[in-house]
Amino acid sequence: ALPAGCELIPVLKGNAYGLGLSRMAEVMCEFEEIKTIAVSQVAEAAALPETGRDVMLIGAVCGDEQLRFAAERRLIVPAYRRGIVTELARQARSLGTKGRVNIKLNCGLNRFGAAPGVELDALIDELESCGDDIIIEGVYGHFSDLQSPDGDRAASECARFTVGLAQLFFRGIRTPKKHLCASAG
Repeated sequence: ALPAGCELIPVLKGNAYGLGLSRMAEVMCEFEEIKTIAVSQVAEAAALPETGRDVMLIGAVCGDEQLRFAAERRLIVPAYRRGIVTELARQARSLGTKGRVNIKLNCGLNRFGAAPGVELDALIDELESCGDDIIIEGVYGHFSDLQSPDGDRAASECARFTVGLAQLFFRGIRTPKKHLCASAG
């Protein structure tokens, strides 16, 4: 059993690492600790069977069409740069719903995400400008290398994540869920 207040979020990207997206989603939903299923791409979210669980995107979302689909399906979208949040809010408003986001922090992997400091401040400004049209579900980051022999990189990236959390807190942004992880191997 997980500690109270913790949730397990399986990541079923790449056809659930070759095991079959639909079948693995069904298996994961047998566990009550799993309330959210993560996928990397919008196409993977579209292929998921209806599970009654939240679906969180962890990869970059591109363009109005993908953001409209995300708003229609109430997907949790990564907020990682300016523009995405505003467009998601616009799409959700046109559908009479609210956009859902996880703030994606760049902790060192450098694929995408808002780096603590100026970039994160700009993203916070945008989130604030969208008001009630956006629901902030959480914040997440991704380790770049958990297999590093010395562990210094992971410690540095964890510290950067903590700085981002503090920045969000001091700007008045509350994030119910916080997760920092990686695929090892």
